[in-house]
Amino acid sequence: MDKIIDFLNELFELEQRVLEAGNYKSRFEEYNDIVSQMAMFSDNVTIGLGYPVLKKPKPDFFYEEADANANARNIYKISHYQDSTGESLWACYISGVNPSPGVFMMGKVFFIKELNGKLMLVADFFRNHETSEWGYAGGEESFIDLLRKGKPIEVHRLLSSNSDEWSASEYDADK
Repeated sequence: MDKIIDFLNELFELEQRVLEAGNYKSRFEEYNDIVSQMAMFSDNVTIGLGYPVLKKPKPDFFYEEADANANARNIYKISHYQDSTGESLWACYISGVNPSPGVFMMGKVFFIKELNGKLMLVADFFRNHETSEWGYAGGEESFIDLLRKGKPIEVHRLLSSNSDEWSASEYDADK
């Protein structure tokens, strides 16, 4: 489980750096470099955190009121599964981007799998606030079945997601 936590922490550190660099026009190249590093966490362009490589800086007004401080995402729990081929697959329940201090609300689930000896994001689901269900964002869509009725090998709870009833229910569920 430690290698999954380390993988996520490395990705979220890059996200913090990209959020901070993206607030300054003078750090435009640094922003693009970090986004390129983040892309290496998945081999599928539909999976990730949604930061595009920019061809040119944004208009000046964007940078004038930007908040330079970003909080790392929270990791609430990681569920270990085996896929249909018997390989390990991890569902990682995380917060949304730049969570407010003291707010512990689920916002995404990333599925991670080892591909060619390297951990990679293979599916991405988001919290649909209208339906109180997980919505498909990218990657392998069939993994939604694990979020609905899968039986994990192990569930590792790291941080209680209790800021709303739905998050608490998802945190407590053995899935």
